[in-house]
Amino acid sequence: MTTTTSRGLLLFVVAVVAMFCVSAAQSPCPAPSTCQSDTCVGMRCPYNEFTYCEMDCNTCKPKFFDLEKKEEKCDKLTLKCRLMHLEMVKKKKGSRSGGAPDGGRQDTDELYDPDCDAQQQFRAKQCDNGTGECWCVNSAGVRNTDKSKSGVDCPKLVLCSQIVLDFFLPMDHKPSEDEKIQNVQKVKDILGKNYFVIPDQFKNVQLLDTRNMIVTLTQNVSGNVADIATVAYLADKQLKAGKLQTSETPPQTIEVDPDARKPIVWFYDDEPPRMSPSRMAPGIIAIIVIAVLAAVTAAVIFFWWKKQQGTKKYNRAHKEQQELQDAA
Repeated sequence: MTTTTSRGLLLFVVAVVAMFCVSAAQSPCPAPSTCQSDTCVGMRCPYNEFTYCEMDCNTCKPKFFDLEKKEEKCDKLTLKCRLMHLEMVKKKKGSRSGGAPDGGRQDTDELYDPDCDAQQQFRAKQCDNGTGECWCVNSAGVRNTDKSKSGVDCPKLVLCSQIVLDFFLPMDHKPSEDEKIQNVQKVKDILGKNYFVIPDQFKNVQLLDTRNMIVTLTQNVSGNVADIATVAYLADKQLKAGKLQTSETPPQTIEVDPDARKPIVWFYDDEPPRMSPSRMAPGIIAIIVIAVLAAVTAAVIFFWWKKQQGTKKYNRAHKEQQELQDAA
């Protein structure tokens, strides 16, 4: 074999190897022919919308990764703190991807990029690096102190033990008792199937005569329970999109009245928030005002009643004295 022929053969081999290496680098799998190319088509992670699918070339099964390329297990809920962080990543970079009980408050703050611990739980103290402000949050990530640049003390993470979903159904009539029972059960089924809410976590679910659906979830139960903050975060997104529904076919669905006020999520902590009155939500301020007015009204009525009783007693004594004088 001549030197020219040897060089030509060597160049051919190098070219073939180079083409193979380029092809392998561009392909997610070293041997893509062994797997179906459409493995990820139509696949989604049901508990984390901020994910994308890639094929595992060893098993040919789909794998999901979040926007920071961390593998995501899609058989359980991704907790709210992590979801909020990924939502902020998406916003910054782009990606592929009425009848509540008294005492509750809304999360009126804008979405922020939270600081999460290793278990995806909110840290008690949160800060905005842009403004230099810090504040404390509860276990649902909802602020429970004023924001401050001079430092804020967050000794512990206060438990948000109860959350209420508050929305209206699109009905043009007062719901019958059968309709109430059916819709209540449907809500329980959807939240159970979608987010693993167990029966004991439904503290109260009722459909009022006003078409107002009130769903009260509690964290204070034992066993393998769902994180109600995450449930509320995901359910609120569905409600504001117009309906609660399962991922099954056909799905179970609860429609939301688009003409009523928007759905509200109410948060109830084990400890009262440490915020100045001027920064508290209007609902809480209204409750305080009503309580004060009720106390003042009760005091006025009590003193008026006491005065009336004293006047009657004086009149009776005066009358008896007058009768004795007349008899004498």
